[in-house]
Amino acid sequence: MEYKDAMKSFIGTIAGMAMAASLIASGTQLTTTPSALQGTWRLTSLNGRSIPDHGPQITLSIVGEKYQQAVDGKVTERGTLKLDASKQPMTIDLAITEGEDSGKAQIGIVEVTDGTLRMCLDTPGAGQRPSEFGVKDGVIVFEARKNEL
Repeated sequence: MEYKDAMKSFIGTIAGMAMAASLIASGTQLTTTPSALQGTWRLTSLNGRSIPDHGPQITLSIVGEKYQQAVDGKVTERGTLKLDASKQPMTIDLAITEGEDSGKAQIGIVEVTDGTLRMCLDTPGAGQRPSEFGVKDGVIVFEARKNEL
C-alpha cells in the first residue's frame, strides 16, 4: 500500500470514529445491520418533500432478501435486495422483478437511525450508486418510519 493510500485509509478511519463518537454523544443510534431493515416502512418524505398523512400511503416491506413497494395497499414493485453492511453508509442493490422497471437494477445507500430508514437510490437501470444522502437529479431519496399497522 502506497503512502497516499495508507493516509486516505487512516483519515477515513478517523472520520468514521469521529462520526460514531458524535452519534454516541448525541444519543443517536445508527444501526448498520441488515436485520434493522426488516419489516414494513411507511414513507414520510420523498425527494426532500414531506408526505402528508392524508396523502398516498407509500410502503416498503422487506422480508429476508425480498422487498415490495406498495401505494395505498396496491403492490407496484417487487424484487430482491443485497446489502453490504461493511460499507458506511450501507450499500443496497435492488433487482427489480415485477413492476414498471422489471428487469432493471437499482443501487444506492441506506441507513437506519433511531427507527428512521433513509435510502438514496439511483434511477432504475442507471448504474450510478449515490455516495451521499441528498436531493439531486438522478436520485430518489426517501425517509420512512416503521408502519404501525
